[in-house]
Amino acid sequence: MKLLVKNSFFIFILLFIYLPGRLIFGQGATTAAINGIVTDQNGLPLPSATVIAVHIPSGTQYGTTARIDGKYNIFGLRVGGPYTITVSYIGYESQKKENIHLLLGQDLTTNFDLSTSAVNLSEVTVTGQRNAIISSNRTGSFENVTAQQMQQIPTVTRTFQNFAKLSPLFSGTNMQAAGRNNRYNNIQIDGTQYNDLFGLGSSGTPGGQTNSNPISMDAIQEFQVVIAPYDVKYSGFTGGGINAITRSGTNYYQGSAYFYGRNQNFIGRSPDTLKKRYGTFNDDQYGVRFGGPIIKDKLFFFTNFELTDHTAPI
Repeated sequence: MKLLVKNSFFIFILLFIYLPGRLIFGQGATTAAINGIVTDQNGLPLPSATVIAVHIPSGTQYGTTARIDGKYNIFGLRVGGPYTITVSYIGYESQKKENIHLLLGQDLTTNFDLSTSAVNLSEVTVTGQRNAIISSNRTGSFENVTAQQMQQIPTVTRTFQNFAKLSPLFSGTNMQAAGRNNRYNNIQIDGTQYNDLFGLGSSGTPGGQTNSNPISMDAIQEFQVVIAPYDVKYSGFTGGGINAITRSGTNYYQGSAYFYGRNQNFIGRSPDTLKKRYGTFNDDQYGVRFGGPIIKDKLFFFTNFELTDHTAPI
């Protein structure tokens, strides 16, 4: 009985320390948002119109009502999609927009014009509008790297360095941002910092000296590469910032097993006149991930395991 009380007290202390830490470090650009205005066919605002956004893969619903000027905002949305956004108002036909995907840190503007009766459109007109360099949707130079890009773009080491170079201001070898040393960068994963605090590795990430990642790239859903952002959500760096979020389970069971490897047979000979073969080495990554629902539309799980095996000649 005495041992049980001690164990319970220990677990309580861990939760007390862990939960506030998650709440504090979780404040940052780890989600997306939607904003817009709801009007009638005459352009007049419709206050109190109901706006519902549904994340289709997980069934998660986010809702709000339009303010007196017809404008609405929905914050804290899961990154990705597709989303279905439905707007309804008494006396007007509901309107729905589907297949909407949200990027990390994005505040997507989606406006709605509700009509009192059905309207048959004989043609569809598509118009484009140039976005301002600095606006509510673009607050500085940044590049979003999605899970689809990480799967399709060829890479040798599957690290942040390989994908951060999609931004023209990032070096693809040592994570230098706009010529700034990588020790001035800031890496955040789910709002928590993952920096090389001692500055020992050349990659600027924890585990850089062992040629490993701070977290498996297969567990990353999306990340941003930002340079000099005009946004208070990004801070703590004078070089560049990498803001990443991890995957989450959905209503569907999904998983993968993977292996990536290379050795001396995948590289050429020495560049000098001797044309010597490179010494025997191997650089292998093994991993598996799996996620799905525990309670449909309510509770999900996701797990990932990865092993890196690297052997280099003297």
